[in-house]
Amino acid sequence: MASRIRGASTGSGAFPPSPSAPPHSPPPRPDLCSNRYYESCDASRAYSGAQIASALRAAGDQSLLEYMNTYWVSDDDAPEEFWAHEWKTHGTCVSTLEPACFKEYTEAQEVVPYFATVVGLFKQLDTYGALAAAGITPSEDQTYALEDMQSAVEKATGFVPDFTCRDGALTTVMYYLNAQGPLQEGQFVQSRASRSGGCPEEGVGYPVKRVGGGEGD
Repeated sequence: MASRIRGASTGSGAFPPSPSAPPHSPPPRPDLCSNRYYESCDASRAYSGAQIASALRAAGDQSLLEYMNTYWVSDDDAPEEFWAHEWKTHGTCVSTLEPACFKEYTEAQEVVPYFATVVGLFKQLDTYGALAAAGITPSEDQTYALEDMQSAVEKATGFVPDFTCRDGALTTVMYYLNAQGPLQEGQFVQSRASRSGGCPEEGVGYPVKRVGGGEGD
């Protein structure tokens, strides 16, 4: 059975693709197809950041942990605290990651495939790289046509995401996907956006973003 998820790959906060343009990349989250989504579904599995890091080490995923420490960071919290928040809010709502789905389950085992899937999607859906390859880069004064931005990302990734703007400036790029089978198997197909992103057809700003600084600091 396919489940619908969405995940963002730009904005302020996490997963910087370059020092000058850090995106916020919330993990895949089960979507209700009405601009709402499930969240915080199992308080008993709201693991701490230390527990998540320990589970990744126990699984032998040191390289994954190092990647997350480098790229999955927050403007406000320590990385492990940020991961714990994202897991509690979104990861606990993924039905195929419930303990009953694992043989010889051990506590926090399910966070390993979850974060591995998140990082895999982030690497696959390289929004910053797709835009840069088309000559679309963050700028204080240059603006772009929405169609050009959408086409650049579709050409590079095969997906058409939802571009969201505030005051004419890009804030988020949201991918809507259907997971075919368990989330951790990583089989995703294009789905439709369930909201209007609010970006103008022309003159979309793509402001410079810096870790810990905000736009244009």
